[in-house]
Amino acid sequence: MASGAVVAETGERPIVTALLGEQNRAMTEAAVASLRQSLGLSDTEARRRFAAQPGLKALAGNLVGWLGTRQAGSWIDPADGRLVVNVLDAEGARTVEGAGARARIVPHNSAELERITTELAQENLPAGSSWGADPQADAVVVEVPNGRSFTPVRDYGDALITRKAAAPAQSLAGAARAIPTVIANTEKTDLYGGLTINRDRPGGGPCTSGFLIADSGFNYLLAAGHCGEVNSVWYRGNSKIGFISHREFGPNDFASIALTNYDVWQNRAWVFTRNGPQPVHGEAPVTVTGTTVCMRGAKTEYNCGIVTGFNFSYMDSGSGSTVRGVDRTSLCAVPGDSGAPVTVPQGNGVVGVGLLSGGATTSKGECQGVAWVEPLWKALDGAKLVTSN
Repeated sequence: MASGAVVAETGERPIVTALLGEQNRAMTEAAVASLRQSLGLSDTEARRRFAAQPGLKALAGNLVGWLGTRQAGSWIDPADGRLVVNVLDAEGARTVEGAGARARIVPHNSAELERITTELAQENLPAGSSWGADPQADAVVVEVPNGRSFTPVRDYGDALITRKAAAPAQSLAGAARAIPTVIANTEKTDLYGGLTINRDRPGGGPCTSGFLIADSGFNYLLAAGHCGEVNSVWYRGNSKIGFISHREFGPNDFASIALTNYDVWQNRAWVFTRNGPQPVHGEAPVTVTGTTVCMRGAKTEYNCGIVTGFNFSYMDSGSGSTVRGVDRTSLCAVPGDSGAPVTVPQGNGVVGVGLLSGGATTSKGECQGVAWVEPLWKALDGAKLVTSN
């Protein structure tokens, strides 16, 4: 599976630099506020930790290369913001400590935890469950909906932790609703990530537009795979934008909307953030648990949270389909947010992390601070991310 980036060839017009700076400051403030609120930090400490995250990611990447199979995941300690790396022996611990991170010797390696994660997919887990390896717990964590139970066939000892989920895991396409008639604009309208889009008709089941991509000379808009079937037609307001040419839902969750209505829409390599559109500079997978990410959903709008795990799986409580290889986060997401671009602020813009896939919500549709993100490198599936560089 290849991935990469191409510069937009879509009539891209520059976004005013001063406006970009203001919007970027707003994104940073949202990220800092998320750290401050979730970890109970002072404003000064939250800013210090957010600023330190790129360096911690780089250090963790170097340590993975040096340690190989002798490491078992890394995470940012919520107590003091230091990078912690799980290792299997004293030699690995010395390497970690010498590089300036904190080492923790653990009994379970990454391969063992990934094997357990794979085996659990074959068991009779209740719909709405999720599971994956948590480096901070040094175990595979299974979250089961309230009122349901799960007993694994094998005894995994302390390598498996079972707990109650905040709410059943579900994909987050929205319900259809009527929308008012909108008079067509005489000029082209910008189309980019983070906007409400509707399936099959104006007002049809809403989702959120994702990143702009290019493949074989054509432009597509990424979306969540569970939002619609192949050939379903998509609208923004009363105007058609295109149709789904490819989709996957289980074990992946992404779709490509072929953009066809060039008389109405001007494709932009932007995503909507807190106060307006921001240019997309590239992609950057998050590799350290505890990293801050942000998203702009059509329903919840812009919010930030923390990555709490990688390579998780969840079983959609509605369809029973299992989505695998997603990042677990503390983002707030509700029905209608599916496909939302998940990003990290970088310079005067953002880098792409993934697409909102699912989350845990109450029966009233209230978010519970658990959301799953389809990594962007998977969703690209050989296509190229269009950037504004």
